[in-house]
Amino acid sequence: MTIGVLGAGIVGLSTIAFLRRHLPEADFIYLGDTARAPYGTKSPETVRAFALEGGRRLISEGAEAVMVVSCAIAACGGEFLAGHLSVPVMDPVAATAAAAAAANRKGAIGLLGDPLTVESGRFEAAVRAVAPRGRVYASACPLLTPLVEADRAGKPETAMIIRKYLLPLKVRQIDTLIPATAAFGPLEKAIAGKAGRRVRVVNPFLAMAAAAADHFAAGNISITGGGGIRVLLTDTAPTVLNRARFLLHRNPAIQQIHL
Repeated sequence: MTIGVLGAGIVGLSTIAFLRRHLPEADFIYLGDTARAPYGTKSPETVRAFALEGGRRLISEGAEAVMVVSCAIAACGGEFLAGHLSVPVMDPVAATAAAAAAANRKGAIGLLGDPLTVESGRFEAAVRAVAPRGRVYASACPLLTPLVEADRAGKPETAMIIRKYLLPLKVRQIDTLIPATAAFGPLEKAIAGKAGRRVRVVNPFLAMAAAAADHFAAGNISITGGGGIRVLLTDTAPTVLNRARFLLHRNPAIQQIHL
């Protein structure tokens, strides 16, 4: 089975490793709109238009399902895409909400996300749908994706910024954290470390992949394939290509496209 993975820029490539844990034999086509990213500071209407272009391109390239790894797209365009594309569309919102509700102990859940994700309220609404008494506190983190794209994930200043973003959530005494950002992969250890041992961090992309694997199994849909990956990018500047290979830990076939 070929699964299209719809991201905004190159950072979403880091989520492929999480998707493979539950879908190891699937073939993936990743589309990153590197020419127009980031999406998290744009209007919902613009993001939906861009996402629809990307989703349609993935289908034209052979995708039999589309998984959204841009939380900005998921927040304001996940349901929109599901209604406009001819293949199944999955995003991390519902699966992450269920996982967070199951992990939560005291009813206080924190959410990190880019401004558009936070403003949409979709993750919060999904959590409350499965845990009506749950309290969700959000903190916008607009700098995390640019820092990862600039190869600053392991730098002291990035750790300081993560700490700053988490502070208002820790004041609320959260015990569960949803890092709703594709930058989570490279920042996983830093976010978990700054959140503290008492906070359970829910990985949105593992949650989505697990839910997708269950969905395919329930429908007797074969997900066998060669385990390959193709990468489609709308800008292939040398720095973009170098970061793409680093985030994937391999040298994939990369094609520049126009949407």
